[in-house]
Amino acid sequence: DHGSLGRGLLHALDTSSQAEFCGASVHIAAIGGDRGYIKHPHGLSWDQIRTLLNHTAIFHGSGLQQGDVTVAHSPMDDETSEQVEVDADDNGDDFQRRDKLRDVLGDLAAFGHYDKFIVVDCTSTASPSHVEDLALAKSLGMGLVLANIHVVAGPWATYASLVLDTTTKTKQSSLVAFEATVGKGLPVLSTIRRLQASGDHVTLVRGTFSDAVGHVLAEMEAGNSFGDAVTTVYENGWTDDDPRDDLTGLVLARKAVVISRHLGKQVAVKDVVVEGLIPRHMLNGTVASFFNVVGELNEGTCRAEFKAKGADAKANGNKLVFVAKVSDGGGQVRIGLQSVDHTHSLHASQHGDSVVEIQTTNFPHGILVQVAKPDATGTVAAIVADIASLSCILFRRCNIP
Repeated sequence: DHGSLGRGLLHALDTSSQAEFCGASVHIAAIGGDRGYIKHPHGLSWDQIRTLLNHTAIFHGSGLQQGDVTVAHSPMDDETSEQVEVDADDNGDDFQRRDKLRDVLGDLAAFGHYDKFIVVDCTSTASPSHVEDLALAKSLGMGLVLANIHVVAGPWATYASLVLDTTTKTKQSSLVAFEATVGKGLPVLSTIRRLQASGDHVTLVRGTFSDAVGHVLAEMEAGNSFGDAVTTVYENGWTDDDPRDDLTGLVLARKAVVISRHLGKQVAVKDVVVEGLIPRHMLNGTVASFFNVVGELNEGTCRAEFKAKGADAKANGNKLVFVAKVSDGGGQVRIGLQSVDHTHSLHASQHGDSVVEIQTTNFPHGILVQVAKPDATGTVAAIVADIASLSCILFRRCNIP
């Protein structure tokens, strides 16, 4: 729904009593976004957080809907782990405001009340200053949970600085997790990691990854035109902020790059072979200008090509799906429409489902990971699971895969 991930995470942490953080109690040390941060020296109470979420004036419009959350941990038996409660109606007089994430990190490192910290990135920015702040958190020994695909699928230098272990510079750091970046929280990366831990070799990963184009295809299958389908899916909040990122295959390409890098390939978005769905001239201008001409998708060559592919698939009892394919051989990554028959793993799924097939040496016919009608709840759950996993590593008490 165009940017409520941080808010959803805070709600989940507030209401969930089932998450296992390896014996550590979890507190929110700071929350914020591109307009600033608010923190409390002893952690924000949930009453304070609810007040901040409900009263934007207190937060000076600092963009909680898309931002960073700094999670603080302390052992459950630590007598200092209790939060200092402040009246939620005190207009924030006890809150401390900081302009930048690096300012918050400096405070926590120097005067932190808790033992361990995890920074959760729910933003969609990959600006140099933001990346530098995240790298600073990593250098301070803090965990990083990245729900921000723009940094994980960004330039290789960014990925390497945030994700790779600083000693080997080849393996993923044990204090960085980013399951939420692909498939609406579908456990794809963790499944691959477990397979690799067993000595198995992943040969192919392909799937729809809950891509918005699936919803477009569903609308068209129901009889709507291409242009009307795009409009409906956008209005329902199923696309990226700019739906052209979905229709050109860029969104799916980013997810495929994350998968490929997780498999050890040094791949960038520019290396992905993409078969987009809209003509190049529609990439110019604003989102509003795109919707002024979206009707062109129902005309001329674009309509004829789509209609021909759909008719051919239907005549053969097949189904059109928009698929990302990551092959081990040469690390090739491809995105595009594919006509699949009834024997294909993606044929039985509904358009809009998040479906991923993983083929390995031990499982040559594939492991299917699928969730029907995925939404942001799954993404939030993946973030919470990543926080739990890093909590265990930080305290060296257990290891949730």
